[in-house]
Formats: sequence, structure tokens, C-alpha cells
Amino acid sequence: MSEPVINTILTGRKLIAFAIVWDVIFTAAVPFMNLGYSVNSANLNYASMGYRAVMYLHGLLVAYVATLALIVCELFTINGRSMQGHARAVIRYSALFGVLLGGIGGIVNFGYINASGIGIINDMPTWIQIASFLALDEMAVALLAFLVTAPKSAGVGYKNAGLPYYLLTLSVASALIGAIMGHLGGWIIAFGNLPAPFSGYASWLGLDTTTFAANLVGSHSHEMAVALMAGIVALTAQRFGYSRLGKKGRSLARLGLAVAITGVILMTGVYVAAGAYNYSIPTLFVSGPNGANGIAFDDLLTGLVGMGALLLAIALIGPWYRKVYGSNPAKAAVLTTWIIAILTVPVLGYWIEMNESFYGAGGSIAGAAGAATDATYMIFHQQLAFFVMPALAAAILAMDYYLKSERKKKILSLAAIGGSWLSFAGGISYVFVSPAGANIFLVLEYAGAAVIALSALVVALYLFGALEDRDALGGQQPPTAT
Repeated sequence: MSEPVINTILTGRKLIAFAIVWDVIFTAAVPFMNLGYSVNSANLNYASMGYRAVMYLHGLLVAYVATLALIVCELFTINGRSMQGHARAVIRYSALFGVLLGGIGGIVNFGYINASGIGIINDMPTWIQIASFLALDEMAVALLAFLVTAPKSAGVGYKNAGLPYYLLTLSVASALIGAIMGHLGGWIIAFGNLPAPFSGYASWLGLDTTTFAANLVGSHSHEMAVALMAGIVALTAQRFGYSRLGKKGRSLARLGLAVAITGVILMTGVYVAAGAYNYSIPTLFVSGPNGANGIAFDDLLTGLVGMGALLLAIALIGPWYRKVYGSNPAKAAVLTTWIIAILTVPVLGYWIEMNESFYGAGGSIAGAAGAATDATYMIFHQQLAFFVMPALAAAILAMDYYLKSERKKKILSLAAIGGSWLSFAGGISYVFVSPAGANIFLVLEYAGAAVIALSALVVALYLFGALEDRDALGGQQPPTAT
């Protein structure tokens, strides 16, 4: 069977570069897009961000998701076989049009929610973005079609497909389920009780359609963010050859992957139950006045993905890895994004949840001393841990796969590591020390973000072929596990 034309004209390398550039530009433009919040902590509440901000950020995330899907096409193999043929063509077409449509729609989408809670989204920008979301669905279906059939077609069978395969497959499936819940929630926001079965099902659950839509959208956003991060964990495990580690390192890596797989399965079940069946997610370890303190059950489940990633990172960093492969700055850069995401969400997030009587529980406790910190953290952790760090990890994975110059890979990796830690240090200092207005901590956070953005842009230029990828002294390509 002949290869589709797009697979030779629009290469994965150039499409990944295109998506990275789009992602960087969209992220850099956030402070200038009048999204309804600013560095003033009084406005840093996600619940008040409004439709404009949410849809703009969706435009940003489309490029990130497209980058991941394209990387799976290029990097992920089963018994040495990667995705080929029409499935790859579908993903490339969908990535190109999804990024363009999602981004353009996000820039000009000024829809809003009216007083009755119904969305005024029957305008062209929103329908443009809806088309981009459907393109992402198409990518997910194509990926699942490849992943479900790959072990048998590659001759290894499901038993020997490997834990990264199962984590990646479950992550894609979970993200698609989350996307479907988002579609349903968006439809209800737009059209209310139409068609009638929506209102009938909501009534059967004991809900009005507005609450039903809110449940769906909440589960959608939480599930997709973690599922995509779990996919990066799977790609990293295979890219840096966990299966070739020594006995101790391999056992620890397998434990980490198993924990992450468990987290994806459990959190998917809980979010489907909460979104589609009105399951009330409980709070555990309750304490404080009126039970204000405690960790939400779903946060513990999503934390399993972070715990599994941390165990895998320890395995890849440990002496057993260096003994087999030596040092790899790109691997260190990817693992840095994981560590920062874990520190930002489970560690700091759990701390705030266990001290909500001080931080104000999202504004529900009047006069709480730490309310400004809580409100600022809400935006900080979403932007850094769910948007910037995973997108940077994807860019570094692409760089490690495509670039030949070991020297250039080292420089870009070290820049990404330095920028990440600078942005994290400045951000948490801003959140917990002085969460108001522009100050030195915010400058440090933005300076780190600028280094990250510059690193990603240079990676994209190398992928485009605009910069020369050559080392005078040569270099050895890092290993790729199968």
C-alpha cells in the first residue's frame, strides 16, 4: 500500500515545529489578550476567568495536544514498528487544521455566558474552535486504532507490549473520554435543554441542566490535563530505554509505571462518575473549623500519576541508568519538568488543601488571611504544571529524537532546566510571599518563562531546518527502547 502524499510533504518533524511555535506564541500572548485576569491577585480566580479566557486557553492547548499526538507517531514503537500509512496521515491532517482552527478561534472568540447560564456561542469563532476540537478527537481515535492493533501486527502480542504501551493507550483513551464529556457540557451550555433527553437525564440524576453541564466540564478539564501528562510519562519511559535498565532500576521503573497506570484507571472512573452520574467526590483527612481542611479524593488519585512518574524518574536518574547509558541532558530536562509539576500540584496543592481554613477554600471562607495566595496559586499551578511544563517536555522529547548535535542538545536542555527552575522559584515566591501586583518575584517567573520560550523556539527552528544541526566533533544518538 502506497504511503499517503501528506506523509512525504508535511513531515512530522515540521508539523511538530509548527505546533511548538504556535504554542509558544499563544502562551507569550496571554498577558496581552485581556482574558479577564491579571497579576492583581484580586482577579486571579479561575472561576471568574470567564468564557473568553477558557476558550483562549483551549486554543493554546490544541497545539500542545497536537504536538503530543505527532510525537507518538514519530517516537513510539512496538517491536521497532511505528505508526505508518493512513493513521499517520489522519493525525498529520488533523494536527495541521486543528492547530490553525483552534488558535484562530481562540484569538477572536469573545462569546460569553448570559444571566441564565446559557452560552452565547452561536458565532463563527466558536464553531471554528469546535471544528478544531473534533480534529483532536479524530487524532485520538487514530491513535487508539494504531495502539489497539499494534501489538498483534508487530508480532509481540499484548502480553509483551510493555508497560509504556499500556500507560500510553490508557492515557489516550482517558483523554478521549474527557473530551467527550467536554463536548456534552459545551452543548448543554450552548443549547440548554435541547434535545430533550439531556434535561430528562439531568432530572433523573436530580440536577438541572446547568449543574449537569458544570459537572461534565469540571470532570473534562481535570481528566484531560492528567491523562495528557501520563502520556508524556509513557513516551519518556520508552524514549530513554527503561526496559534496558539493570535489575534494580527496571523493577523501580516498572513499579512507577504500574502506579501511574493505576492512577489513570481510577481517576478516569471517578471523573466519569462525577461528570455523568453525579457522584460527589469526597474529601479525605478532614479537619479544621467546619471541616474546611482536607484533600479531595480525586486529587489523591491524580497524584498517583505523579507518584508513578517520580518513581520512574528516580529509576532513570539512578546509578543503574548512568552505568548503562551515561549522562543525557535531554533526559534530565524532561525529568525536571516532572519534578516541578509534582512540586507545584501534589506537594503545594496538598499543603493548601490541608490548610484551607487559612487559605480560604477558593474564596468560600470570608476574610481568610491566605485568600490572595489561594487565588494566585489557582492560576499559577494551572499555567505552569498543566500547560508550560508538559509542553516543554514534549518539545525536549522531539529535540532529543531529531537533533544530531549532542552539543546543541546539551545547551538547549540546560537552558530549559534553568528556565524551568527560575520560573518555578519566582512563581512560588510570588504566590506565597507577595501575591499582589508586579514585583521582583513576578519578574523572575517571567524571566524563567522567557528562557523556556526561547529554548522551545530554537528547538522548533532546528526541526524546521532553519538552523544547522551539526556537531564538529560528532556525537552519538541516545538510545531508543523498543
